[in-house]
Amino acid sequence: MFTSIVVAIDGSSHAVRALAVGAELAARDDAELGIIYVVDGDISGLPNGLFEMSNAEHIIDPSPNLFANLETLQLDRYKAASEAAMESQRLVTQLAEHIVKDAERNARIDGAEKITTFIAVGHPVEEILSFADRQKADAIVTGQRGMGAIKSLLLGSTSLKLAQTAHCTSIIVK
Repeated sequence: MFTSIVVAIDGSSHAVRALAVGAELAARDDAELGIIYVVDGDISGLPNGLFEMSNAEHIIDPSPNLFANLETLQLDRYKAASEAAMESQRLVTQLAEHIVKDAERNARIDGAEKITTFIAVGHPVEEILSFADRQKADAIVTGQRGMGAIKSLLLGSTSLKLAQTAHCTSIIVK
């Protein structure tokens, strides 16, 4: 029997199925359900055009993923890149808010009653584990594959890393 369940979502079809499983378990056990969406804080997550332009203009150094030598940039290029990054962040935040609101509605339809939602910016595994600790979760539910499927082939999937490092039950939904 679970008392607190965390479901990590990203808008993928696997995450939708994971949410259904998590909500069903929460409803069955009258458990609290925490829903988290993590905006990856990695700068390589910028839209391709912005990342490539920033790299070409030497605004960023792609190896450490940090902004490089801002003093030598022309002010208008820095301003344009900064505005584009802010607009990108605004759009990503709007998307995250929509996905989380939709997830909460679907979890309620599936019978979950005690729901907490959270949007974090950072490394997905670290943010999910931190949220699970704060929620005192005894289970974390994730989809097998998320929106970062190509990246996960190279780095290992978020669900696999969670299963390996979580201090509670980890449920991976196919």
